[in-house]
Amino acid sequence: MGDDPMSSLKFTKLLLVSIGFALSGFLSGFGEEASLIPRPDPSTETTASHSYQISEDIIAEIKLLRQASGATGVPREPGVQVKKVPFHVYAKYLEIMEKIRRTRDRMNLSEIQALSMPTKAILPKDIQDMGQRILHELREIKTELKVTATIAPAPLPEGKSPSNVYENLGRASYLLDGIAGETDPNDVFRNVRYVLRELTLIANQTNIPLNIEPPLMQPGKRPHDVTLEGFKNLYKLVKVESKLGMTGFGVPHFPSGHITPSDALDTTNMLLAELVRIKVHLHILAPWEFLPVPEGKQPSDVLVLMRQVGLSLDQFLESL
Repeated sequence: MGDDPMSSLKFTKLLLVSIGFALSGFLSGFGEEASLIPRPDPSTETTASHSYQISEDIIAEIKLLRQASGATGVPREPGVQVKKVPFHVYAKYLEIMEKIRRTRDRMNLSEIQALSMPTKAILPKDIQDMGQRILHELREIKTELKVTATIAPAPLPEGKSPSNVYENLGRASYLLDGIAGETDPNDVFRNVRYVLRELTLIANQTNIPLNIEPPLMQPGKRPHDVTLEGFKNLYKLVKVESKLGMTGFGVPHFPSGHITPSDALDTTNMLLAELVRIKVHLHILAPWEFLPVPEGKQPSDVLVLMRQVGLSLDQFLESL
């Protein structure tokens, strides 16, 4: 008789948006939580170690292309990664594929199709297939540039995890910057627009309207500011996932050294991967629409959007 009707409403809303929790285990069947997935036949099993082996081949192929194109810059090293699952690895592959597209454009080669994050559980086989596709695309560039050097296939390591694969792919991504051209704020701006769009979609589907005005732009901001704001949003997403009954995302350490737009882009890709993971958990299916890369954007423009994401996450959390 003394129940608070507003508390009951919030509980009902949370219960509704958490339907499908039983499927969330499928999002991490790539090593760290593989106990939630039926074990395949060991003789045909695709593991994170197999994907790590492919990532080593990818790095070797990129090094050949760097040598052929005269790239001399020293790429930065990625930070140590923890608690990554297949969604994150797949998102990193998409980042690499986008840089391959930029490489082809820069070298006046034919255009290849853009790829997007599928709204489904990502399994080890998906990761394996994407890795092979990346290798194929790199070798196609070699063929078109008449690069005849070949690599020796990497040996199969033992005991690798999705986090190890993600870290190695980060190494590959930084190596690609030397031939694809540095990531710039325009690329990051588009990705934050994707993040804001996906968050708005989730909010609408869970009957939580977001009414956030973009904050004022502050000139003179740097990629460090954008990346830092992105990390704040990652921690907010962990809270969202907890309220939805999902396994929380392991936010990595903030990257050390000089922060570049590539670091900011990596942060946006982690945000996107988590939002797609939430969509799958909530059974939200929507076709992906590509946005054009804008022109003339600066880190200050990107930071406005990233702060709008943060304010939207605050409002979303308060309504759950």
